[in-house]
Amino acid sequence: MAESENKASVQHTPAEWTSSNQDQYANADKARYHSEKVRNQALLLISDTRCQTSRDQDNVNFRLKERLRLVTSWRSDLQQELNSNKKETACLEEKMRQLEHAMKETERPMRTAQDCLKNRENRQGIDLVKDEVEHSLDREVENIRNYQERMRENLDLANSQLDQNLRRQVQLQEDLDNKDLALDIDKICFELRNNSKNIALQAGVENIDASGSEPESWRRFSSKNREESQSARAASAQVRSDIENLLNTASSELVSHWNHSNQAFKARVEECEEAQNQLKTKLSMIQKELKDQNIYIDKIKAAIRAKGPPLKVSQTRIEKRSHRPENENCNDSPHIKMVEEVGTIHNTIEQLNAKLAQAQESKGELLAIERNLQNDISVKTNSLRIDKQKCLGIRSSFPYHMRADIASKNPVFYYTYYNIV
Repeated sequence: MAESENKASVQHTPAEWTSSNQDQYANADKARYHSEKVRNQALLLISDTRCQTSRDQDNVNFRLKERLRLVTSWRSDLQQELNSNKKETACLEEKMRQLEHAMKETERPMRTAQDCLKNRENRQGIDLVKDEVEHSLDREVENIRNYQERMRENLDLANSQLDQNLRRQVQLQEDLDNKDLALDIDKICFELRNNSKNIALQAGVENIDASGSEPESWRRFSSKNREESQSARAASAQVRSDIENLLNTASSELVSHWNHSNQAFKARVEECEEAQNQLKTKLSMIQKELKDQNIYIDKIKAAIRAKGPPLKVSQTRIEKRSHRPENENCNDSPHIKMVEEVGTIHNTIEQLNAKLAQAQESKGELLAIERNLQNDISVKTNSLRIDKQKCLGIRSSFPYHMRADIASKNPVFYYTYYNIV
């Protein structure tokens, strides 16, 4: 009963019913129109986003391709620079080996010059003189020491430059390794497609910090590595040039001093031989004079002995006549003449003895001079033996190493023998 009453109370009019239907129709049309609009907008959005995504992906692919090209180009430049650096470093190491060997080689002429100086200390007497040979050998030793010092300085510079070259190689190699890794990654990224199997959603990766460098700072970094290597190569080439000039100059200067000393030796030998020949000539003349003086002394002694018999005769006559008796013991002319004769003979003997003493004194002087000449000749002979045999004998050739074949594990050293004047 109650339900019947409630239903009766909510009954609607036909107008309401019609209005309600119209509203439903309108709402359905509006919803349908809105849904169709949304659907059309969604289709348009799908089309637009598909094109945008495709364009963006193509743009990324293009940029990746350009990046690969740019990195490959820089990698090629850096690799070329690294190869050039390694080549220059190998040349520098070769030049350093040549310099080290040249330093060792300078010990040979140094020992020779010092041996000559030591040998010449055995000269004797007046020949122990500070002559031009001595001065030349001192200059030769000093010149060798100067070049040894210059070689050590250049070797220190070369070692420092070698360290620079190697550090630049490490920089370039690290840059190349990083670029190789980046190229591998970018190549993989460039080859990825929508249907690739090894792709996956990576939530939040777009927020990863990629501020390791900017394109300009990235370019400057590699450019700086290349330029520093180029600067190192230029400095290394200059060091090699300086070493080459030093080796050539040392070769020329050492041989020049060597030749000058040899010339001084030869001039001294000629001077000494000439002096020795003159001494031998003087000795021959002295010995001839000694022979003549001995003959002269013998003649004087014979003359003195020859005065004995006449003196005896005169003195015997005087003695016998002294026994004449009294008045017969007259100072007659025979007696006067005999006394005069004895005096004359005594005077002659005195004169002969004086000459004999002078001759013997002269002979003593000649003997002393003969000994001096013989000693001086012996001194000259010793000096000539030292200069000609002990010194010039070891200075006939001057070996000097200029190049070494270091390509093999067992280097072969080449020697240049200079003609010594």
